[in-house]
Amino acid sequence: MATAAEHEGGDDGSRACTYPSILKTWFPLGGKQIIAAAADPMIFAIIMRLGHPTLVMGALYSYMLPILLVVSAPTIGLNTVGNVFGKNLHNLARIRKLSLCIGFGGTFLMGIVSFTPLGAWLLQSVMDVPDSEFRMATRALQVCTIYPMLSAFCSMYQGVLVRGGKAMSVFYGRLVRMVSALLFLLFGLETGMIPEVVLGAGSVVFSLGLQTLYLRLKIGTVRSHLALKPLDERRASLSELVRFTIPISTAPIVGAVTLLLMAAAMGRLPGVIASLAVWPIVSNFNQVGIGLGKSFDQVTMVHGKNNASIRRLFRTGLLIGLGTTFLVAMLNASGFLFYILRTMEALDVETATITDRAMWILTPMPFFYTMCAYYRGLLANALRTTPILISKLIGFVVVGAVLVGSLELDPVKGVYVVASSTVVAAALTLAWLWYRGRDLVQPAA
Repeated sequence: MATAAEHEGGDDGSRACTYPSILKTWFPLGGKQIIAAAADPMIFAIIMRLGHPTLVMGALYSYMLPILLVVSAPTIGLNTVGNVFGKNLHNLARIRKLSLCIGFGGTFLMGIVSFTPLGAWLLQSVMDVPDSEFRMATRALQVCTIYPMLSAFCSMYQGVLVRGGKAMSVFYGRLVRMVSALLFLLFGLETGMIPEVVLGAGSVVFSLGLQTLYLRLKIGTVRSHLALKPLDERRASLSELVRFTIPISTAPIVGAVTLLLMAAAMGRLPGVIASLAVWPIVSNFNQVGIGLGKSFDQVTMVHGKNNASIRRLFRTGLLIGLGTTFLVAMLNASGFLFYILRTMEALDVETATITDRAMWILTPMPFFYTMCAYYRGLLANALRTTPILISKLIGFVVVGAVLVGSLELDPVKGVYVVASSTVVAAALTLAWLWYRGRDLVQPAA
């Protein structure tokens, strides 16, 4: 019979985790983020082959996606909840009920936005959706009404699987999602049986549903192990679970609103034409770099059981962050990124040059994201989630202040302003998280 230590990647609370065990947990989670970043260009390529690609892309990514991200943001925190508390069957049962409540709340809000006059007012008056895209945006939102419910359980399952030493299942789940989305889109493209915007939105829901089902099947193994040998006998009270969850579920909302602020500011900043053309490409390439460190908080939660383990996690995170930042810098310095932009992305010289310069500004982001994730993991393990929420608020305030203060700066390109504000926000966020988590790392004896 496997021991509880084996379920957690080979570590227990009495000895330091090993570097191989840390990497064994991290590799699948970093790979999952890479898959997520790589999926978008392939999905875009298929959508661009539809009959009305511009309208479909606008309805899906300019109007549906921002609403979906904000409404579903609280479900992201359930990943952390599942990781921190998914140590016995009693806690699993409570986490499941919590996920059901949060998921139902999001789906209920999506229903209001999708099927009521209030939603129509939001789209037409607040988001200023053109008449040509209003119907398509509404239809896309209606198809995605169930998305928050699926996202809640998907996030929770991922956290529980990582805690149970099944990080590779999380990677395979993301692979299932990417492949199923592409197959769904290709089926609709070839047959023409599904209306275009329904096809795009349907691929989002269908793929997330299959990913959630796959993770649900894989979690049965973890449940069996926990029934035989709980990782921790302590049962979390309902009040403790709620106090932990509220800040950790609110933080992604602030993050989503920050992204909306950046998107809204694009149209008002100097160099708007270049900014709107370049920023989606910059964001996609930047996500590949930061994705490797983005999930390091989950690794820290699993392995950060004692001071020796925490120090090893710090060194590993430092290596990942600096190593990824170095690779990004070399990608820029070698001219390979510029070559990709000119050939694969088919950008003109001016746009490719702007993108290349913006990527130089964003070079330190992998380091900042990895180390922020490390301290978030420490704070989550210590059940201190309020500082994590405050870190998101710091990012929001900094981005907002830099953008507002840069409105009259001419001829600074808008994309440079947004990139710079992102780096400044990440640096200050790391400083805050370090300050609040510094007492969790004791000096070596």
